[in-house]
Amino acid sequence: MNQTKAKIVCFWACVLFFPLLLFSCMGDKGNTVEMGTQAGVVESVVSPVILTQTGWRITSPSFSGMDLEEGDCCLVGYKIDLNEVNGSGPYEIELMRYDSVPQWNLQTVLQDTMNIMDGEQVLDLSMDECLYINGRLFLFIQRQHDPNARDIYSLSYNPETPAEEDSTGIRIYSLYLRTASLDTLSSSATRMTMPNAFNIESFVSESGGREQAAGNTALNFKIKFPTSLPHDTVGFRWDETDVWTLQLLNNE
Repeated sequence: MNQTKAKIVCFWACVLFFPLLLFSCMGDKGNTVEMGTQAGVVESVVSPVILTQTGWRITSPSFSGMDLEEGDCCLVGYKIDLNEVNGSGPYEIELMRYDSVPQWNLQTVLQDTMNIMDGEQVLDLSMDECLYINGRLFLFIQRQHDPNARDIYSLSYNPETPAEEDSTGIRIYSLYLRTASLDTLSSSATRMTMPNAFNIESFVSESGGREQAAGNTALNFKIKFPTSLPHDTVGFRWDETDVWTLQLLNNE
């Protein structure tokens, strides 16, 4: 099977949650701008480089003093001289902030969708705010969150389940997202949007390869998630996101 990688179809539509705020600072440093918070993935730790959602590869002396590992996911804010942005980078930046994003592996054994997990929470999710960078899917998940409680997230699917075709013939895969608290939520728990990243490289490679073998150039999928639990009056109920599309490119 050919190795595949994916790029975002509608790139700028995916920055709604963390807009790019540009503040021009004309002066000694040229055309310097401060970028709003962006998602990124650490590409290299020998000479630390982060690939951001803009497609820029950035580096900074500040990275050397941080405990970074290849594949780490983060939200970064920084200043950059746009006059230096040319070629493939990496571009040296002035780091303003760095926040780690929890990362979870995609589970290739589908969890029982009829049974509730211990401490399971309902959630809400929109694909308008998701990002795909270097095999990592960034999701911004709304749920009850207690800062003193430990949370877990699970994204799973069955690799043997074939894609379903919609009325137009588009083949669509389904992933299942769930979340639970390992500790009892206190009265301080509030509904928050929690950034999390999921390593879906194997899904993109395997399912994307299957789509290419069928003559397709895109991988389409949606995410299903619980919106009510058995103890609710309406019982266990699942909702699903809109379909999200990744264009597939061959590694020649």
